[in-house]
Amino acid sequence: MFVFSFNKKMNIDLMLDNKKIYIKFIKITYIIFALALLTILLGPYVRAEDAGLACPDWPLCHGYVIPPIDYQIYLEFIHRVVAGILGIFYSIWFFWGISNPKLRRLFLPYFILASFVLVMQIYLGRETITKQLNAYIVKFHLLNAIFFVSVIFFILYRLYRIIYPIDISLINIDKSNLRVLRFIVFLFLILIYIQIFLGGRVSANYVGLVCPNFPECYTEIIKNDNHEIINTVYIPPLILGFEMHFTHRAVGFIVFFYSLYLWYLFNKYDILKNKILLLVSMISLQIFLGILNIVFELPTLTRVIHSFLATVLFLTTFFIFLELKQILLSKNGQE
Repeated sequence: MFVFSFNKKMNIDLMLDNKKIYIKFIKITYIIFALALLTILLGPYVRAEDAGLACPDWPLCHGYVIPPIDYQIYLEFIHRVVAGILGIFYSIWFFWGISNPKLRRLFLPYFILASFVLVMQIYLGRETITKQLNAYIVKFHLLNAIFFVSVIFFILYRLYRIIYPIDISLINIDKSNLRVLRFIVFLFLILIYIQIFLGGRVSANYVGLVCPNFPECYTEIIKNDNHEIINTVYIPPLILGFEMHFTHRAVGFIVFFYSLYLWYLFNKYDILKNKILLLVSMISLQIFLGILNIVFELPTLTRVIHSFLATVLFLTTFFIFLELKQILLSKNGQE
């Protein structure tokens, strides 16, 4: 009896010690995540203010460690500084993670993946400058940044669910429907990533206003025998900038209607309803911001919010996917 009680106390103490390790590590992971989001926020701001080449060299800025004071120069410089601070905290986080046996066992593949993606991000940042804002590099710089923050978010989520497991006692959905929902959300996650790529393509190629009207693309005046015919063009010729702009618009509405379908399904199965409602609300706001970008000819504030909200949408969808996966794992564990 004494041995049983002693072993039980040892197991409880071990669990508490593990929890303390996870709580400490999750704090610095939150810092990494916040800094990564801040760099993603600053990137569109730099671009909206046409400051992408305000520091034309790399890693210095106009040959200086601290450049001359200028609004555009300091926008780009601050972006670099925040990225540098992220690199410092990331190094501490990474070596802490791989040096701890419990964290290493849980996250070693993700530590390696995040490091590779971060190195790629640094390289793409350099190439963005040295290749004079090449459109392809700018697009992949954005997509890679979202991939990096997603890996950090995944580690955050797993840490959080270790500390605070899901209570599935009130979740009545069966596993087959749960798998279907998870697959449908996974497809939606891919669709949002594609839409972010399409948005980056519009921005990197400066075609945000090739369709200057909404909901139509543009109107044209056709003169015919002393008569003028006003023709409203909703679907422009799908070439060059018109194709880029129109594709982004069209997929945006596909995303919206897909989210309504998700709302219907999640309400039907009575699961994660508030999170889906939040997702639908953000997508509605995203479309509204896109319209404002057209109507007011790309004001800086709406451009920045529109770009950053796309990342938040992706992470929100990713969170819903992870929740469904965790609920499924918990149900399997009960059997």
